Amino acid sequence: MDNTRLTYELKKEDEALALRSLLRREFGVSTRFLRTLKEGDHILLDGVPVKAFEKGRKGQLLQVEMPRETNWFPPEDIPVDVIYEDEDLIVVNKQAGLVVHPTNGNPEHTMVNGLAGRMRKRGEEYKIRLVNRLDMDTSGICIAAKNSYCQDFLMKRMQRNQVKKTYIAFVKGTLTGAGTIDLPIGRKENDPYRRAVRADGAPSVTRYRSIATFDEDCSLVELVLETGRTHQIRVHMAHLGHPLISDHLYGDGAAQHHLIKRQALHACEISFPHPRTGEVLTLKAPMPCDMVELRKKLGREYRE
Repeated sequence: MDNTRLTYELKKEDEALALRSLLRREFGVSTRFLRTLKEGDHILLDGVPVKAFEKGRKGQLLQVEMPRETNWFPPEDIPVDVIYEDEDLIVVNKQAGLVVHPTNGNPEHTMVNGLAGRMRKRGEEYKIRLVNRLDMDTSGICIAAKNSYCQDFLMKRMQRNQVKKTYIAFVKGTLTGAGTIDLPIGRKENDPYRRAVRADGAPSVTRYRSIATFDEDCSLVELVLETGRTHQIRVHMAHLGHPLISDHLYGDGAAQHHLIKRQALHACEISFPHPRTGEVLTLKAPMPCDMVELRKKLGREYRE
């Protein structure tokens, strides 16, 4: 499969439609991505550059040529655990303690610097475009797109709640059963780092299901995000009275470091439609070693 082009063969019923309409229907391209295509000769009909308002004939080959882009993250020799890769995207099982991308406080030694180093070793060149992000001390699945079409496609699916993100976490207290937390989240007053449940916050929905409880007054829970607010799981669980184990912002972090050195949260599974085929892709990342050890430390386990 050509990783630089999207291809569609026109049918008789397509002859009445402008090419831009076919691009939206067949590939789900957004207005923003369409504008990017218009800036160069990126729309082709039988290999010849054409305008988006033109029409084609049955049997002609409509192609979108991806704009060539260059990675700008400095490459570093940082191990990255790649669990899936194809011509459009790369999916990483991020280790805890690793920042996803450079920030003012962490300008280097990040996951994307590791991806850039991997790219250099393999003799590849593409712009790393993050689709989702995790906190530094949250482990698990991160998706990076290799082209603007893939990033745009997946971001739109997230907005439509067509990407299912599942986490596991160890929380304080005995939590049984299942439920939905539907509480808005916004910035905590006078604190640039924390979030809080507040009436004027953004709509935020988390579904939870208890997996097990333990003798040491802890529970293992599965959490599914229906929205993606900053610190959403951490804020919702703390508000529920079950903060994450070792969460230094919303729980008893320092007091629980003998159990695990970071908040016990892991992005374990993600499902989404593939940008080329539309088929649902489900990817999993196993529980990391420090959370496996935590499970052993918590004593007798009672399965739900």
